[in-house]
Amino acid sequence: MILNTLGFPSTEDKKFISDKEALAFVENISVPPGKVVFKNEFEEVDERLGDLLQSHLVFNPNLRKSSRELLKCSIFDAVRDEERETKVVYSLSGTAVALDKEGAFDYSEGVCIFNIDTLALLLEKEINLLNV
Repeated sequence: MILNTLGFPSTEDKKFISDKEALAFVENISVPPGKVVFKNEFEEVDERLGDLLQSHLVFNPNLRKSSRELLKCSIFDAVRDEERETKVVYSLSGTAVALDKEGAFDYSEGVCIFNIDTLALLLEKEINLLNV
């Protein structure tokens, strides 16, 4: 269903798939050509909303627009009040929690190598980083 909506992923789209079995699975899926063009599917809705959906619903998460970029879409102009917006003063990128590092999760079995105590410690470290 996802690929029927987004279309078959391009070579660029598939670059983020690191697992060979997952990549082989995606490459062997039979998907009708083309993808849904949201502004055509929902003609009664503001065209900007269709564009917003289209720009976010992208197969490769690394190629999706960020939340910050999406919120700059002109469809939000009528409700945006930049004076009331709070700026985030920290970032979670590059933090101590690397749950998806090599071998941390067995995708074929759905098993995480971390037990609940380890996960609690990692979460506590993240919270402490945010409170600095």
